[in-house]
Amino acid sequence: MLRGKYLVRHSIRTKSTGFSPITFTPTANQARHIFEEEKLTPEENYAAVPDKPDFSSISKAHYRIINPEDVADLVTKLNTNDVLVSSLSRSRTLYGDTSYRIKSLNTKSEINELEPKAEPTIFPYASILFGWKKVYNQQIKPLQDLEPVQKTEKPRLDSKFHKLFTDSHHHKFEEFFIDTRAFRNSDLNSNGGTSLLELREAFTVEDASNVVLDCIGDSKSSFLEFLNFIIPNIGYFRIEGLKHFLSRVSKLSIELNAGAAELKTLVEAIDAQHKKVISILDSRTLNNIALAVTELDPKLSARMMKYMIDDSVCPSEMAVEKFIKSLGSLSRDQTLRELTFLKPVLFHRQPGSNFFAAVLHTITNINEVNKLVIFLKRYPGLLAQEQTSIYKKIEELGACTSLYISQFLKVLKTSDIKLSNDLFQAIASKYDNSPRIVAALSQLI
Repeated sequence: MLRGKYLVRHSIRTKSTGFSPITFTPTANQARHIFEEEKLTPEENYAAVPDKPDFSSISKAHYRIINPEDVADLVTKLNTNDVLVSSLSRSRTLYGDTSYRIKSLNTKSEINELEPKAEPTIFPYASILFGWKKVYNQQIKPLQDLEPVQKTEKPRLDSKFHKLFTDSHHHKFEEFFIDTRAFRNSDLNSNGGTSLLELREAFTVEDASNVVLDCIGDSKSSFLEFLNFIIPNIGYFRIEGLKHFLSRVSKLSIELNAGAAELKTLVEAIDAQHKKVISILDSRTLNNIALAVTELDPKLSARMMKYMIDDSVCPSEMAVEKFIKSLGSLSRDQTLRELTFLKPVLFHRQPGSNFFAAVLHTITNINEVNKLVIFLKRYPGLLAQEQTSIYKKIEELGACTSLYISQFLKVLKTSDIKLSNDLFQAIASKYDNSPRIVAALSQLI
């Protein structure tokens, strides 16, 4: 405050409240800030912790659910209705059917056992089954048909190498490869002993093989003789050369109906040296190999078709039918495991006679019959042709009740399919040729 010309300062006085000031530094009297539990010794603290509760008397909710990618099946495509029925059923099994067993591709799986003692798969929650269904249905991947075979003109045989082989080295393959320096040039190329220009102009084992295949024409004996000669020398081929050579050889094997054993040996030899070559072949070559070797080695044929399906290409009907025929008589489980990889093919194209018979053979439950009938709605001609065999399968499964028969007949009627004489007689005889039943069936003929 100003008084005259001088500034007067007053000191600020605080009134004592009688309370101790707040401090954030340790004080000597810390004991009153310690909780009562902190005053216990470590032993007393440990003893104060309650024992872990015992849940041994409570049954655990443990359900073993098979991986949807490991299921062995051909006809099933699950829908929302299947999920709802399964989830709302008391048993919480697929379709609400406690007798239905989901089969596994793994032969050692307990779930795969079809004996009555085997437990059905339980889906405890709808969310689990919805997720399971999504992955399961993704195995039915969309496929494309093989591109049609384009007619190729016969190769011109007017080059100097064609003339050399035809005039002087016919059936003398080794002499031809040596005289044209094919072995030497290929060896230099693989070791980097030539320039790019020389590499383009060099006559290699690949070129010599093309010349031989051009010249042997339709001669089966020359074709087989050449394959036996070239197989030990495939090490001279480059990757692209092997792909082209396999394409030509597999096509000739189909056209000449010869060389299946040699082609199988060639594929195995290439596979031993270059693991990835076979898997990157074009679809037509894979299909030709599968078709050619299926009677000798069904497993190799299946492998070729699996590569095609993985590449979203459908094997030819002839290759599939021939493969299934080569399997012979197998049990239902074995047939199902061998054919499960063809499920996308089944949903892509109408199955042939061998394929359909094999599919019907694998069915062991009435729910699978229902799925098969639903699938066949897209092929009315096949459904009309196989209506009697489907009815016999229903009888075989012991599910030939009036309900199932009426449902099956309803599907035939809605699909504008007339009742066959064989099916008419089978159903009429089941009901002792009852006039009422015969009259109803007559309307469907």
